[in-house]
Amino acid sequence: MDFTPMPMHRPRKGLLRCHCRDDHCDESSTHDWCDVPSGGYCFTMFKHSENTVEYGCFPSGERGLMACRGTMISHHEPKTVLCCKEHFCNRILKPNLTTVQPDVASNVTSTQVVNIWPIAVIALLVLLFTVILILLITTLVTLYKLRQVKNLKNKVKREKSVDHNSPSSSCLLFPCFRGTKGNRSLCHSSSTTSLGTSECPLVSPKVVRSGDVHHFKKTFELLHPIGHGRFGDIYKARTSDSTIDFIAVRYFTSPQLWSNEVEVYKRCRFTNIAWLVFYQEISPFYCLGVKFYPDGSLADFLKSRPLDEYTMLRLMNSLACCLVYLHAPIKGHLDKPSIAHLNLKSSNVMIYDGLECIISDFAMSIVEPGARVESLPHTANCDQKDKKYLLSNKPSMAPGFSLEPTSCRYFAPEILMSPNYRPINFEEALRADVYSFALIIWETAEQTFNAATSIDSSIPEHKLPYQTEIGLGRENRDSMRKLVCEQVYRPIIPEKWYKYPIFAGISQILRESWHPNPSARLPIVRIKKDLSRLLSTFTDQTEKNLTNNDVHPSVC
Repeated sequence: MDFTPMPMHRPRKGLLRCHCRDDHCDESSTHDWCDVPSGGYCFTMFKHSENTVEYGCFPSGERGLMACRGTMISHHEPKTVLCCKEHFCNRILKPNLTTVQPDVASNVTSTQVVNIWPIAVIALLVLLFTVILILLITTLVTLYKLRQVKNLKNKVKREKSVDHNSPSSSCLLFPCFRGTKGNRSLCHSSSTTSLGTSECPLVSPKVVRSGDVHHFKKTFELLHPIGHGRFGDIYKARTSDSTIDFIAVRYFTSPQLWSNEVEVYKRCRFTNIAWLVFYQEISPFYCLGVKFYPDGSLADFLKSRPLDEYTMLRLMNSLACCLVYLHAPIKGHLDKPSIAHLNLKSSNVMIYDGLECIISDFAMSIVEPGARVESLPHTANCDQKDKKYLLSNKPSMAPGFSLEPTSCRYFAPEILMSPNYRPINFEEALRADVYSFALIIWETAEQTFNAATSIDSSIPEHKLPYQTEIGLGRENRDSMRKLVCEQVYRPIIPEKWYKYPIFAGISQILRESWHPNPSARLPIVRIKKDLSRLLSTFTDQTEKNLTNNDVHPSVC
């Protein structure tokens, strides 16, 4: 079929001019062309049933696009449609029944006749695969959630279950306790390096730091004592567990204090709380194991090395964070009531990695009145009268139980005045922790200041609070009461401290934290903010001075 080009006529701006024929031209037009706005299409359509070729214009937009793709869909009357978008470009289009090759030289856009069955099969397979994948993911997520719920139920069930496995008499070589009627031969074995190996079936730990359940099913070997007190002794032990090399095993002669400490450990899940590994009742003794911290206690840390201002602020800031966590009630699935430590001192604060304080020894702690208390396994057969005193959610202990601590140096005045070392109310107990924390701050700051102002690089002598007034060793309660309560005496803050911004800020915290009136003392949250501000100020000033090569106006 011969197509002879017609003379070109320039269309108006914004219009596309296409060759048309018969019904596809305007009725009023006398020319063989039609105009459509830019974006439209020029088409050539071959109707197979009539064996005729038609020319014309398709409008712009979706309507014209779908008309140009008419070849892809089967019609009652087969036809082939080719489209292009240049002036009179449809005059040279040559449609074919099976396939149409676009004329690249003339920039012609064409449509091919394709078989839609392969596309439909592929689309169906993709849809089927997607549905199967979604069902698989949904099933896996559901199984994971169900397993979490099952593990949680099993955990709660284990915590409430009673372990009646009584170990044999030769299961554990018990250490020698003062005031107990144990086997005398065991006391002589304490001079050896290894005190024995425990093969008792230890209870899986009920709580560990950060909520990560660690199943301690290994044996441990007692090495040597690392601490002792009126209510029990502490031993360093080597474990056969690959994740924990050493633990500190503490034995109790008092079931009340053991139960009290274990219950507090079970409720606390915080980085700066000692990591509880296991606890076990082996009548008549009770023991628990916590992670062993090689740096020792804060008191040992101060004796062994000099401190700078940054280390001091980091240690005290981490200890304040831990006290904020203890004092604050937490509501939720793993809720925690407000807890007062009541025996806070430098020997009960462990050091981790040289810059973090870890609180331990919760035997004298109390919880906020009204908190839910769960009995431990060994309390299942206790009388109801005695069971309510196992966790002291009231300021008093069990009748007839004498709570005479080994040290009352850090006790607040109101605790010293109490006949059984218990506060009148829970708010007073929280304020007593603030007083003890202030003495620890003074103890650390005093050691830091003396180390910084020392002429040589030797470690200064470590001084406990009130050491100059009452000396070392086990202090007398009457002398402490007379000094702290009647004379309202506090550790001396040297005048030199006020020459340095960091120590001046610490002095202000101390004066407001060991006030004789408990209600006048700073809350622990305020102390935490002040220490954080001092640490931030010191860090910023240090960076600024390092940049300017200036000397920092500090002691160090």
